[in-house]
Amino acid sequence: DEIVVADLDLSMIDQVRFEDPAEAAGAMADFPGVKRRLEYKGMCEGSRVYDDYAHHPTEVEAALTALRDLEPERLVAIFQPHLYSRTKVFRDSFGAALALADEVIVLDVYPARELPVGPLAGVSGMDVLRALADRSGGRASWWAPTLDAAERAARARAVEGGILVTIGAGDITKVLAFRGLERTGVDEAQAGDIVAIAGLPEATVSHTLCAPEVTEP
Repeated sequence: DEIVVADLDLSMIDQVRFEDPAEAAGAMADFPGVKRRLEYKGMCEGSRVYDDYAHHPTEVEAALTALRDLEPERLVAIFQPHLYSRTKVFRDSFGAALALADEVIVLDVYPARELPVGPLAGVSGMDVLRALADRSGGRASWWAPTLDAAERAARARAVEGGILVTIGAGDITKVLAFRGLERTGVDEAQAGDIVAIAGLPEATVSHTLCAPEVTEP
């Protein structure tokens, strides 16, 4: 039930022929997939973990649509915007695309070559989070400004039969990396570094922030 994503040059299709359907099935079974394109990483607390390089709204939408077809119990997207300029231009489109997930964890912008100065001053991942809140129908969305906060938030949202997917072109790959994916036990999210947009009715959810509930030891 894993997804295999492959980009094929149409000019090569006629050169790829299998007389035996079983041979074709065997060849596909051995195909490991394309790195960072819905790449399967392992299991975390009963959820399958995927990673995708998507950093444009149409790519995000395609990735989440494909994962939705697997009918997970809960689809959680962990998204890191890439570049302040792209975030400023596409924040609304990112929000619409991410609304395909059941829950979303948004990190701050991965700046790469840019600085948040001049016309980019004030741009942050929170812009995407607010745009998402306007389109998510009251479902909870999470602000995790650091990789560590995103890791703990993601593990806390894992469920049996669910899917966790990291999305972005920055260092988001460090979240839910190979280390410890099979371990059990999840650290509780701590108030102060992870903030949830409350699951309120759609008319009131926009820009409404609250700290997540924390279970006392």
